Amino acid sequence: MKTKINSHADACNFLGKKTIVPDPAVFGKATAAIHQLMDIIEARNKEADTNFKGFDWNNWNQRKWQPFVDMEITESNPSGFRLCLADFVNSVSDVGSRLCTISEELCIDVFNKHIGLYRDFMVVE
Repeated sequence: MKTKINSHADACNFLGKKTIVPDPAVFGKATAAIHQLMDIIEARNKEADTNFKGFDWNNWNQRKWQPFVDMEITESNPSGFRLCLADFVNSVSDVGSRLCTISEELCIDVFNKHIGLYRDFMVVE
């Protein structure tokens, strides 16, 4: 998927925000990762649809896409962390609106490009 947003700095530049990342040594890797993911996803949603203002949780026709991760270590998943599927919800969410994307393709692309941030956010090691 073509994008000009390939990093947290790109996302902040696109959104007109100052690039700030919480110090992982102070706040933990998960906090730093979720902060970056929220900016990246906001920017990617707005890049894909310039009219996007946010999700309307009362609109059942608006799909909110989120990644589901396979975290079991198996022969086919030796890292124990891969995208199982991208699925949509209409009025409920397991991840909240800041981690939802406006399309399945965008959800998969963001996950694949930023898998390290998702892992830092989701896995306690």
